[in-house]
Amino acid sequence: KTTISRSIAEWAKKEGILGANFFFSRDVQGLQNPNLVFPTLAFQLSRSDKVFRRKLADVLSEDPDCPSRDFFTQFEQLLQIPLSASDMLSQSSKKTCLVVLDALDECSFEPKVKEMLRILVTRLRLLPRGFLVFLASRPEGHIQSALKVAGNKGLGKILLHDVENSVARHDIEVYLRVGLSHIPDDLDISLPEGW
Repeated sequence: KTTISRSIAEWAKKEGILGANFFFSRDVQGLQNPNLVFPTLAFQLSRSDKVFRRKLADVLSEDPDCPSRDFFTQFEQLLQIPLSASDMLSQSSKKTCLVVLDALDECSFEPKVKEMLRILVTRLRLLPRGFLVFLASRPEGHIQSALKVAGNKGLGKILLHDVENSVARHDIEVYLRVGLSHIPDDLDISLPEGW
């Protein structure tokens, strides 16, 4: 799942639509903490839009402790207000801004992850139309229950273990063929056809 998330993030970056990402990790102290998700996303989003950055600066000058407040306040102040003021995703632009969140199951603070996800999925509809979130996680109980809050409105779900074997094999074969085909150019060597 992390490989898929990283590939999506890399693709989105090349396409110019990656707004931000957060990859949880059980092995890295700061990447276990759900309290850092909204502040990190806001920081990353501020790097790509001046209006967002100015509005975020206004929010932080009024409330410097905002990044350490509850999830609802963080979401509203650090994401919702700056995004609404920004022209990054204005109705006329038809742009897309993708946020990638990976390995939510690697966060050791289950109640906090559940709370953060509930805020995210219930408040996401208040953000501009082109703001999309890609979440990847093992189907842990606390994560599934937080996602159920949103119902099925705007929430798509792919269960990797439910994908047919033939589809998975085909996807892996395509990935390997494309990846391996770049090796001669990357290494500046010639190889026989069909190597």
